[in-house]
Amino acid sequence: LLVQKILDIGSEARQDVSIQAAGIAARHARLTLESGGMYRIYDITGKKGVWVNEQPIDTVILHDGDKVRLQDSAGQGVS
Repeated sequence: LLVQKILDIGSEARQDVSIQAAGIAARHARLTLESGGMYRIYDITGKKGVWVNEQPIDTVILHDGDKVRLQDSAGQGVS
């Protein structure tokens, strides 16, 4: 459960969630708490670096059971 309304994800240490892995950009994704308690994820790389349920996304509301993958254009990253 998120306490913050905005959570930034990337490889930089100053990100709310810092992931040190191949394929993760300095500023990679953003997770926001929307009205109604839903979570939305954004690809802030602009390079199809966020995939949900094996589909590249720009932004999408997340649902229970969704599988999120952060990756670079070569497919390196983390799930």
